[in-house]
Amino acid sequence: MTNVGKTVSSGIRIQATLLGKDNQVIMQNEAFAGNLIDESLMAHMNRVRIEGFLGMRYGEGNSNRDIPVGMSLPFMVVFFDPPEGIQSFTVKAVNVDETERVQSSVTEKADTRVSTQQSIRQH
Repeated sequence: MTNVGKTVSSGIRIQATLLGKDNQVIMQNEAFAGNLIDESLMAHMNRVRIEGFLGMRYGEGNSNRDIPVGMSLPFMVVFFDPPEGIQSFTVKAVNVDETERVQSSVTEKADTRVSTQQSIRQH
């Protein structure tokens, strides 16, 4: 995820959606940017621990706090027991601080973009 906006961002939440035939939504999940779990450790973690780690709002070491314009953060979204038939996925970045302040049905911050260089993991 890269902040390509014009201001500092904080608390970026990644919303990932798995899509099937005809772009039908199969499954959705969220995680906060700045949280990564080493694959060798993930095999020994249960779902509660994985969700807890990826749910740290400001990321490991506060990396998801006060993100300067142009700075990139890694992210990871884990899907548990995904069904078959996944053909593609979408990823959207949402500025949580902005969402809480606005409390609108349209919550995506227009100047926050996501780079899909990170992959979505299925667990």
